[in-house]
Amino acid sequence: GMRFPDHPVPNNITKKGGFLLATTSANLAGALSPSSPHQLSKTLAKNIDLILEGGGTLIGKESSIVDATYLPPRLLREGSLSSEEIEQTCKKESNILFVCTGNTCRSPMAEAIARRLWQGRIRDKMKIHSAGTVALPGFRASPLSTKMMKKRGIDINLHRSTPLTTKTVEEADLILVMEQEHRKQILHTSPSAEGKVFLLKYFALGIEEDIDDPMGGSPQNYQECTQQIEESIRGLIWKLSKN
Repeated sequence: GMRFPDHPVPNNITKKGGFLLATTSANLAGALSPSSPHQLSKTLAKNIDLILEGGGTLIGKESSIVDATYLPPRLLREGSLSSEEIEQTCKKESNILFVCTGNTCRSPMAEAIARRLWQGRIRDKMKIHSAGTVALPGFRASPLSTKMMKKRGIDINLHRSTPLTTKTVEEADLILVMEQEHRKQILHTSPSAEGKVFLLKYFALGIEEDIDDPMGGSPQNYQECTQQIEESIRGLIWKLSKN
């Protein structure tokens, strides 16, 4: 899990130290959360080398815990932030970006399949789009990509290629790339995107493999590529929409 404290002590430590802190709860599982060092359980306190007194907690309530692996996110424990506040925040549109090289084959198909398979209210709360690491603007999807989508009842004739920009990367909540090389290129120019850029097959299916570029290949190459993308999108939808 990730903690987002607003107390000045941990915030100043991370800011001045230039690193993140690996922390645990101040209580054992099932025990009450202490609001000061004096309330620590003896079992826990005897295993601590240093206690830094930063004053009492600012709010005096437990932190809220949200499981962000679900879409929409689920509230596991209501704390200082109410369920209404979290629900309001989660109404924000999620931004999912698919990335390939030229944005004329793989990523447009991934975008189109995701739009088709993601139904109902969840899709309505998403921005699903695509871009290419070396794409030139305004090009149509490749003829064979268009044909593969047409076989699935999806029309991508209106697609136009879009270059990937740092702004696009910054605005996306989740970036799914077709090759490891795409991830390296993105992180080279946008290191802060480290935690949101993933290989599509790995994120969706747990398979650390690229989806090879079919550009210039045979219809069979395109068919295999499309099948891999569709399987990955189905895995992605299951992963983000479970329960």
